[in-house]
Amino acid sequence: MQEKAFKTRKIRDFLENIFRNIGTIILGAILFALIFVVVYVIKDKMHESRIVYASVIEVRPSVGKNDKKVDMEKEFFKVMSSSKVEEAMKEEVAIDLSYEEFMESVMVYFKGNSLFISFEDQDEEYANLVVTKLFNKTAYEFMKEYSVESFEIIKPATYTVDASKKDWTNKSVGWFILVGAALGTGITLAFLCAFYFLDNTIKDEQDVREYLDLPVLTVIPVDKHTDDKRGGAL
Repeated sequence: MQEKAFKTRKIRDFLENIFRNIGTIILGAILFALIFVVVYVIKDKMHESRIVYASVIEVRPSVGKNDKKVDMEKEFFKVMSSSKVEEAMKEEVAIDLSYEEFMESVMVYFKGNSLFISFEDQDEEYANLVVTKLFNKTAYEFMKEYSVESFEIIKPATYTVDASKKDWTNKSVGWFILVGAALGTGITLAFLCAFYFLDNTIKDEQDVREYLDLPVLTVIPVDKHTDDKRGGAL
């Protein structure tokens, strides 16, 4: 019976300890929420610097019925990589890299009856400009060399965020605040629990009876209003 009462009292003391430190718990939650907001801002800035826009233009070549068929994808890229197109591009578009390095960001592929040309860059407007100019210059040279009468633009240059370059998470700042507050609350509670259960000091006469198995003859209260440096006066 005494053991059960002792356990009940310990649980009550523990809960009282938690309520006494509610301010500490709230402070821990706020602190971790702020830390997670900082993490969110850093993550957002890093994500912006990694965003790559893929601009794609879709065109459809018009080939004469009796004309010899060509490997449109291969030959179009070949003409695009030629010195004539390179010179024309450098005159109209600012290219910081060598043309070979520049062409590494270009893709040409044939699907159905359409030819697709894509270009990747961190500036969406620049990506659109490049893919449009690249098509115009290449198409002009291509029609002079091959049996293609014209190119019909099915879909003008439009950009999208490259799916492979997207951030691993698209969580909002509210999500980060919520997770930070929950984590801060949990960690603060864990520390409070650890300090409480690892505290083996004697706090009252019931602790003396339980832990030391000694009878308590009397209890001398401490005068809390005294200024005695020893902690109280008799």
